[in-house]
Amino acid sequence: MPTGRIVFASSPLLDENWGIDVMDEDGSDVARLMNDATLESIPSWSPDGRRIAFASDRDGNYEIYVTNEDGLGVTRLTNNTALDGNPSWSPDGRRIVFVSDRDENWGIYVMGVDGSDVARLTNDATLDSIPSWSPDGRRIAFVSDRDGNAEIYVINADGSDVTRLTNNAAQDVNSSWSPDGRRIAFVSDRDGNDEIYVMNADGSDVTRLTNNTAWDLSPFWSLDSRRIAFSSLDLSGQPSSGIYVVNVDGSVLTRLRNSTEFEIVLSWLPQSASMSVLPIAFPIPTATPVPAATPMPSATPVPAATPIPTATSMPTATPTPAPLRLDKVRQRGYLICAGNNSRAGFGALDGNGNNVGFDIDLCRAVAAAVLGDPDAVEFRPTTAAERGPTMQSGEVDIMSRNTTWTSSRDAQWGNFAQTMFYGGSGFMVRKDSNISNLIDLDDSTVCVQQGTTTQLNLEDFNDRNNMNIDVVVFPDNTTARDAYQNGQCDALTTDRSVLPSIRARFPNPDDHVILPGTISEEPLGPLVPHGDEQWYDIVKTVMAILIYAEAYGVTSDTVPTSPTGDWEMDGFFGLERSFGQEGMGLKDTVAQDVIR
Repeated sequence: MPTGRIVFASSPLLDENWGIDVMDEDGSDVARLMNDATLESIPSWSPDGRRIAFASDRDGNYEIYVTNEDGLGVTRLTNNTALDGNPSWSPDGRRIVFVSDRDENWGIYVMGVDGSDVARLTNDATLDSIPSWSPDGRRIAFVSDRDGNAEIYVINADGSDVTRLTNNAAQDVNSSWSPDGRRIAFVSDRDGNDEIYVMNADGSDVTRLTNNTAWDLSPFWSLDSRRIAFSSLDLSGQPSSGIYVVNVDGSVLTRLRNSTEFEIVLSWLPQSASMSVLPIAFPIPTATPVPAATPMPSATPVPAATPIPTATSMPTATPTPAPLRLDKVRQRGYLICAGNNSRAGFGALDGNGNNVGFDIDLCRAVAAAVLGDPDAVEFRPTTAAERGPTMQSGEVDIMSRNTTWTSSRDAQWGNFAQTMFYGGSGFMVRKDSNISNLIDLDDSTVCVQQGTTTQLNLEDFNDRNNMNIDVVVFPDNTTARDAYQNGQCDALTTDRSVLPSIRARFPNPDDHVILPGTISEEPLGPLVPHGDEQWYDIVKTVMAILIYAEAYGVTSDTVPTSPTGDWEMDGFFGLERSFGQEGMGLKDTVAQDVIR
């Protein structure tokens, strides 16, 4: 069963009208998303999959637009006499990078998603184009001919430290970052024909993946960084185009599409939601027709490019591949955990100011697994509104606080490891309110925190039951609680598991009651940043260790340190064999460290 989708653009060969299509990663279930009679360039999906940025001349000049994912609600972001194109969303969804010739030559610009705060990142007298963000949002790869021919460069997201990654007499274009941030795929004609290549993020270890007489273009990575989808154009005889997938070592080439239209891969998306998209844009080749494509051999290593100084106005830097999260944590010496410090039982401060609770214990267990010290944790209090931006920034290693696992959060914020706790939205009312069950909430006023699944649950409950609840939202749980306590609302709603601790802090707890039942069933769990499968596996493994230890009845006082004669127990604790811990960079005895 397909687990992802591939978005691509299609147009009759050498035509200027383009449509946007989506298909499953095995080439099935093709559907048209957008089609317009004007010249609209290859679009870029927002990280949450809800909007599409694209360039169009529908108003007489090439400008940047944004539309909803269904093609409705088109909004123009730029409006000037210059040409603006190649939009690409930042991984956090807050900015759009694009190219423009508004200052007489083509340069890289960035702006807010509403078109405000436009800033120029590159200022060279040559052509800078086709920008694409790194997965961590810190760097932007782009193509420039500033040194005489098209090469791939990297620049910091603030416009500093330009570094050239490729250096040869060929044309190197269409760079695409792998989701793990370690490699870049690109197109080059360095061997006489446009082929797909891969290199490390610092420009080293260049490898050719394809080798045939057709033009191979527009590479884009699968979500696990193991495969690359690309377009292949054959103009010999009857023109044709195809979409292929190949492993990153050049093996297992699979053709997904065979079409008489020109089709360009845009992105590889999870089945449940969209991911951020790096734009692929290039002119349609019109050169002399070439012979049809031939079978592709395995990748052929070629010499790596030598970084050289860049334009005089910009300092040179030598980028390095993004380190794995495990390496960064061990080099730092402590784990950074986003959590809650005001939810009794889950994440709170004790009388000595120490972080304690169910969610907090998971962070300590992860620290024990990777650092051997459960106290090597920096806890960062994180409000509900801060959860998404905090995870998208990549500044924390794990977030373990009351967070409902939803598909949109999984796609936009980070990877949920496992369910830690099942909860649901409940209600607290005053004992003398004459509200004794959920149905009695009709015609009442309910306080709720804004931007939470609790708010969505309340609104859905109200509509589904044709009730007349007055929903009053507040920016955080504290203000919602205080508003209820001060009589602004008849009821307070939040996850039912937290209501007892809220009531316990009231001056007269017995004056308030928690209604029986909930209006939702929600899995809550920890998240880790996108783009690092090893770290994701580590956190899942730590959670599994805790769960299995509970099942075995093992506590910190009864952890075995020598073989017990129980084959399964001895393997679990690394006493006579392992269960694959070393493949994740962990010790065979990691379960002992976690449970102690």
